[in-house]
Amino acid sequence: MKYVLIESDKGQKQALIFHDGLTHSVVGHGVCREHRREGEFWKPISAGFTDCQTQTYGRSESLEMESDRTDIAYVVMGNSVALQNRGTAMNLFRAYLAAKGVSHGTP
Repeated sequence: MKYVLIESDKGQKQALIFHDGLTHSVVGHGVCREHRREGEFWKPISAGFTDCQTQTYGRSESLEMESDRTDIAYVVMGNSVALQNRGTAMNLFRAYLAAKGVSHGTP
């Protein structure tokens, strides 16, 4: 699966997860354009690929952006970490995995 992490001008983050057949730039810019129509300003901040469970990796050539290993927290935990900075979101993700008995190697 592919993903694009977008961020609002208020600091809220949202992961867009979609099929490999779609292009990062079409999805990322399309969703941001729809938010603008509602008076909200969002922009893509990272993009790549995900297994939707434990990792984000790679890069988007169409957006010319790298993935960030901490993006997995936003992919898995969604709105529950949307307003958290990357470090806090990742700590919450690690706690979530520990509660499920799963280890995660991301620093």
